[in-house]
Amino acid sequence: MRKTIFWLLAITISLSGQACYSSRGAEEQEGNEEQGQAQGHRAAAVTLWTDRTELFMEYPPLVAGNPSTLVIHLTTLKTFQPVRSGKLTVEFFSGEQHFEVVNHEPARPGIYLPEVTLPTGGTYKLSLHIAGEQVEDRIEIGELVVYPNQDQVPHEEGQPANEEIGFLKEQQWNTKFRTEFPRLRTLQASISTRGEILPAFDRYALVPAPTAGFVEPTLNGKAPQAGEWVRKGQQLVTITPPATSQTSFADIRREYLQAKADYERAGRLLVREAVPERRLKEASLRLEAAGAAYQAVTGENTDSYRAAENNGLNYIVRAPIEGVIDRIAFGLGENIAAGQLLFNIIDPRRVRLEVRVPAALFGQIENVTDAVFRIESGGELFRVVELGGRLLSIGSQVDRQSRTLSVVFEMDNPQQKLKINMFAEIALYTGQSINCLSIPDSAILDDNGQHVVYLQTSGESFLRREIETGISDGGYTQVLSGISDKDRVVTSGVYQVRLASLINAVPSGHVH
Repeated sequence: MRKTIFWLLAITISLSGQACYSSRGAEEQEGNEEQGQAQGHRAAAVTLWTDRTELFMEYPPLVAGNPSTLVIHLTTLKTFQPVRSGKLTVEFFSGEQHFEVVNHEPARPGIYLPEVTLPTGGTYKLSLHIAGEQVEDRIEIGELVVYPNQDQVPHEEGQPANEEIGFLKEQQWNTKFRTEFPRLRTLQASISTRGEILPAFDRYALVPAPTAGFVEPTLNGKAPQAGEWVRKGQQLVTITPPATSQTSFADIRREYLQAKADYERAGRLLVREAVPERRLKEASLRLEAAGAAYQAVTGENTDSYRAAENNGLNYIVRAPIEGVIDRIAFGLGENIAAGQLLFNIIDPRRVRLEVRVPAALFGQIENVTDAVFRIESGGELFRVVELGGRLLSIGSQVDRQSRTLSVVFEMDNPQQKLKINMFAEIALYTGQSINCLSIPDSAILDDNGQHVVYLQTSGESFLRREIETGISDGGYTQVLSGISDKDRVVTSGVYQVRLASLINAVPSGHVH
């Protein structure tokens, strides 16, 4: 099935290429016929790049006295889109002679078709000037030969075989296409590993039942539902304990109130110096213990219990943190046991990233302070420090089974894109930086384990090149071998060039 889809895509590109040849069509081919091009006289091509513009020009052998059409493709390098408007001035210079042709608008987006007739043979210098809203630029092409007559045009047999890939300008303009040169960048060394998104330690709570009892539906009609956001201290559920539990609860409350009264009395007496300070400290400890017991069954250390309709006492369970109720582990009308899990609450606004690193790499992670990662749901890259994050810990104990160490980060979770228990592909920065030749990650294809890039050698010609890569950082990858800083690398539209390579090689001197 995958092969079928692949070849359908390839056929689509082939058809679009054929359509492109046809659309460039009649007027250029007719012009060539009128110029009397003999079989074997291949069209010449010129590709030049300035800081602003890419020129790709094709033209037949120029013969004195014969009209010739130049096919000039202009691309603005700001957007890699065709030049859609503007005046093009074409100038030929030979000694004291000067000839000029002006096209006020392109014949089609990106394509100008100036027709020139040069009176005498010889060598001419050619200069182009484009002036429009998209771009203004002057392009010096250099010298062109004009033959005195048709018989002196060199005859070329066949077409030399080459490995170049044809990807036409119209195809480039109709996709997100871009090229750039490899350049020196400072990249941070990193270790590639995997990890998991987990709740921050203080943003996750399991809420158990403080006592056995019954979840009375009439008392819990407004209990929050799974997925609902709750505030810290918000009432979650009311538990009606068995009748035998009432005395126990009353005792706990009485002890708490008594301890509270003793503490307040000791405080007043200490102010009058009627008791030693030790007395107040002892009262404080008793109040703390009684208050903890009272809070465990009421959810707070104030008089928050409520009476049931049968005049018994109920336990009110409250949210210990602010967050989303992730799970409810009981149903209305159920009997529950003491200690039974009732709720999971997660505050997803801050999460932690737990990374497992092989113990053999411990020496490389001692200075780790940051990481970039990509979650399993998409290609977006996240960086810990950019999310307001920090390193929490580097494990001091090796897991016996996996032989790994734990590295833990904590960070903000904007728009809750990072979901709890998601896996992540991670690059841990080791604290070392190197200045190296690098290219965007988008330029690199994995071809059966081999890293491959595509180089633009002329306007419509490309080469496949295998490269050796090093470290990656922030969307860029180090290039160890295979290309230089003089190679123009395809960084967007790489997959389309790859598909085009499966159809045909670029024809030399082809007619558009």
